[in-house]
Amino acid sequence: MTKQRLITDTKHFKLLLAIEAVNKVPCEDYPDFMFPEDIEDLEQRQVAIRLAKALCRSCPIIEECFTYALETAQPYGIWGGTEASER
Repeated sequence: MTKQRLITDTKHFKLLLAIEAVNKVPCEDYPDFMFPEDIEDLEQRQVAIRLAKALCRSCPIIEECFTYALETAQPYGIWGGTEASER
């Protein structure tokens, strides 16, 4: 018999709980910056990366976000102040 996995046991749910605990995180207001891979213009992409990392530095759950990115092998986006190539 296979043990059923509850949504409350997932890494994503735990990250959502951390976000809820602080009420709001900076990246919620600027989602486009958080996935700079989607920006075609190289200069604009670099600006977005710098802005996203600055937002992360002010985030109260930066460590939880970084851990989530590592544990789930996020291939895109800025998570916990890091680009995919830095994780």
